[in-house]
Amino acid sequence: MRFPRVQPLGARLALRRAPFSVWFTAWFTAWALAAGLAAFLAVMPGGAAAGAWTAREGASFTSISNGMDPDGRTGFRRDLYYEHGWAEAVTVGFNVNQQQTWHDEAFSGRVEGFLRQRIWEGAKGDVAAVQLEFGGGIGKAEIDDRPDGAARILYGRGFGGPLEGAWVEGSLGWRRETGGDSDRALAVAAAGLHLTRDTMAMTALEADMRGDRASEDWEVLRLTATVAHEFRPGARIAFRMVTPLIGRRMEEGVNLRIGVWRNF
Repeated sequence: MRFPRVQPLGARLALRRAPFSVWFTAWFTAWALAAGLAAFLAVMPGGAAAGAWTAREGASFTSISNGMDPDGRTGFRRDLYYEHGWAEAVTVGFNVNQQQTWHDEAFSGRVEGFLRQRIWEGAKGDVAAVQLEFGGGIGKAEIDDRPDGAARILYGRGFGGPLEGAWVEGSLGWRRETGGDSDRALAVAAAGLHLTRDTMAMTALEADMRGDRASEDWEVLRLTATVAHEFRPGARIAFRMVTPLIGRRMEEGVNLRIGVWRNF
């Protein structure tokens, strides 16, 4: 299909008047479709690096998911995660999420970048790393989610023998808020197992402990469970369940997401 090089005047004026949320939504949707198509056409092998592990130098990993917004009953949430092995034992990346309700053009979301440095590697396949993060809100969230920074220490271990393909990992961190918000303590405990050669299952408990529990929307503990199946070398389809266990938003119930993972 060919596209005209010159757009009609009405179309150009309409694009100029389009709000930023429309531009962001169009960009994010196009990115997700392109990456999803690339995943379905993928034929290159590769191994994903996650949690405490760093990516192989020069290797990249992308995850794109869509689902009901866990911060509201009537909207969608889109997540885009990317990481790249910048150097031996050093991984850089970013995470973007966008949340939008059915009846509201404006969106809220968050952009966060990180750098992960492996600091130790044991003989039994266990690793330790430190991670620095910096992020903040976008869209409507710019008002409430001011720029912040976080530091984490991570540990992970893989298993062999009868448990070959299984792993556990955990992390502890502290998020420094700006704009008068309370700092937050962060913790994650996760475990995973290869059910078959092409299918893996993971579960995690994520703690996010705010200092100001009098706020309207704090959440202390969240449970996630994921099943991912490799349908082509280097490409997986993932189904994820997220639900809060302790917090003031228990009415959200179970949130389901579907996504595509891609190694390249």
